[in-house]
Amino acid sequence: MNKFFKNPSAGTSPLSPRAVLENQYKVARINLLVAIAFTILNIITVTGGTYMLFSVYLPYLLVVIGASWCGMMPADWYEGMTDTEFLDSTFFVVMVVIAVVILALYALCFFMSKKHKSGWFVFALVMFCIDTVIVIMDVGIIGGIIDLVFHGFVIYYLINGIRIPAKLKALDEKEAADAAAAEAAKAAEAVQAGEPEAWAELNARTEENDQ
Repeated sequence: MNKFFKNPSAGTSPLSPRAVLENQYKVARINLLVAIAFTILNIITVTGGTYMLFSVYLPYLLVVIGASWCGMMPADWYEGMTDTEFLDSTFFVVMVVIAVVILALYALCFFMSKKHKSGWFVFALVMFCIDTVIVIMDVGIIGGIIDLVFHGFVIYYLINGIRIPAKLKALDEKEAADAAAAEAAKAAEAVQAGEPEAWAELNARTEENDQ
């Protein structure tokens, strides 16, 4: 068989439950980062008409409003408009600052969630659900159906980021309980074999459990 097409099952061992959960959590964080990156790209290319899906909508919308109200959009954007009075560029700067603050909050959620702190994913989920409502309010369900589908994917990964730390904690507790049970069984076997040290250790564990 060609060395570039190996059997996936050959010479590989299945991932442990912990490794699977860790990978899923990493994917959730990466998808949050991708949404932030795509949003930044949308903002940078706002006057070029480029729009990346799988992104946060509100920061982009704020920058579009700022650019259009200050006359920064392409000429065809204003086609059919007459006697339009544009605002000072300060308004555009304000919109950009607000957009950056919103993205900074998402970035904070990304960095602070590194240590399995699901509360930051809860915060990101709340913000993104609000963002989804804004999409519906701005373009409607039909008009924004594709964007809403990608919003659904982001929400799915954010929910995973909330659930996985709880599963990891439960796994820690189970592994600790299994280890304690294995040690107790080993001590009991040693007691049956008549080892004095084992008797003392087993009595100490019994007294500790009683307390």
